[in-house]
Amino acid sequence: MQLTIPLFHSSGYTPLGRQPAFRDRFSLRRLAGLVVATLCAAGALLWWIDIRWSDEISFTGENQFDQDLRALVEGTTGYFVRDWSLWLGWNNLRYIIENALLHAQLLNRTLVLPAYIYARTCLVDQSVCASVGQQVDRRTYIGTGVDDNLSEEERQGWILPLQMMLDVPHLRRTYGPVVTFAEFLYLTGQDPSQTGQRNGTWDVLHNGDLTYGPIEEGSFDSPSYVRVDELPSAPSSDRDAPLPSDFLRPGDVAGAFNFNSLVADLSHVRRRVYAGRGLDLGDDPNELLASVGYRVVHTFDPADWVVKTPLRPVAQVASESVLRGLREDFGAQTEQILHLQGENHNDRPPAALRFTSSEKISAFASLVLRDVRPPPVYFAIAGRVDHRMRVRTGGRAWMAAHARRGDFVKLGWSGADADVQEQLKHITSKLKIGRETLAAEPPLLQRAGHEQPEALSVPQLGDPFFLATDERDPDARDILRRGGGVLLQDLLEGEDLRDLGAAAHLGDTMSVLAQAVIARAAFFYGNMHSSVSGGAQNMRAAAGWDSRCSLLD
Repeated sequence: MQLTIPLFHSSGYTPLGRQPAFRDRFSLRRLAGLVVATLCAAGALLWWIDIRWSDEISFTGENQFDQDLRALVEGTTGYFVRDWSLWLGWNNLRYIIENALLHAQLLNRTLVLPAYIYARTCLVDQSVCASVGQQVDRRTYIGTGVDDNLSEEERQGWILPLQMMLDVPHLRRTYGPVVTFAEFLYLTGQDPSQTGQRNGTWDVLHNGDLTYGPIEEGSFDSPSYVRVDELPSAPSSDRDAPLPSDFLRPGDVAGAFNFNSLVADLSHVRRRVYAGRGLDLGDDPNELLASVGYRVVHTFDPADWVVKTPLRPVAQVASESVLRGLREDFGAQTEQILHLQGENHNDRPPAALRFTSSEKISAFASLVLRDVRPPPVYFAIAGRVDHRMRVRTGGRAWMAAHARRGDFVKLGWSGADADVQEQLKHITSKLKIGRETLAAEPPLLQRAGHEQPEALSVPQLGDPFFLATDERDPDARDILRRGGGVLLQDLLEGEDLRDLGAAAHLGDTMSVLAQAVIARAAFFYGNMHSSVSGGAQNMRAAAGWDSRCSLLD
């Protein structure tokens, strides 16, 4: 099957044999492109075949993959589709996919993934990236208005298959019922070469002959209620029975809520109830709170809602009367296609809902950390980069940081860090904290569940550190290097570039590689407002690092 997403091929960066690094000098890049265009083109083709293996099926209805795919879908009620915010960067879109996986699971449906994404950064001449993926002006091509204030160069995008960023075969093995957009079209008797709406909204023309049910944007969540995965079971106590004078009463809990707030932190409720009535809610307050019409709900630390890391769960309390279960509201619908409409991403926690048990929120965290990951090539290269960093540090463990520049500087979100030298000082001061943390507790160098072939020693003062950054200015990059930072481009060699193929030209894909490298660092410092740092944190948690080995602010 051939999608209309263009086949991409590679030219531009040189493998440079066993040279230690390639630098960002234009003349070197141009020479590299002339020398290795043919070699990299072959590598890109191998990449394409590798990431698209689930699409490379003979749609005859006779092969085993076809039968397995149909069995996967037939085990669910139908399809779950949604409007994808394709104008966002990959990490934000990944959050939305994670949420959609949960929602489809709750509703016993097969998730239909988006057909493609838009890469937003070209690291070489844009004419080279145009050979990687179809080049478009996002302002006119997507038409959402979010790119209207960007320059023509900044508005450019390149259409890439989703499988370039997401390991779909792994997702299907560990999670289950999920299909690509092309597979959905094939399974429903439609032309699988179609790619859907440019802005990611679901086109009802793709419903084919299937029955269709929309979940309107205002029906998913609302300021007037609390969306949860499913409603909790009824309490065992009799609410109509008279309560002893020293027992918990509804007013004791209501007083802990701020005006117009539908939730209150459980820790705050505990303090207010104890201060007001001298009552201790105990280790498990669920039954006691349920007896007066309140429930414990679970979400993640609001400080992490921007980066959407599911690593710090917190318990809250809400009135049972304002809870709305996703499973109860939409799980009984029998339409073959259930469509979540609109934008349901911003200003919401990971999962875009709360959970009614600690077991369920833990299961969602496992879904994010275990099931959603990039293709294997990124991890293979990251392993080689890890070795090269240890060579630079004399065999010691090494640390990593993320310096978000680009849009953060332009939009004024960097504060004093807008100056690259000030940001470098900030980073090195935080890495000093990391070095002290590791020195105080060397066992932190051992990742949970991972056997290390050799014991690593603590990083020393003056050791170089890995620095992921979107800074493009050569002078600024030299400042970061002189301050001890080792950039990704300084560590890649010919075999890495051959494995990456065309992906080496795009900032979006190279950012994923940088995250995979960060996942191997003994300590990481990042920006708590950057989704790149958030994605790196997820990979680090999946890799078994202790939470004390990271710092985001």
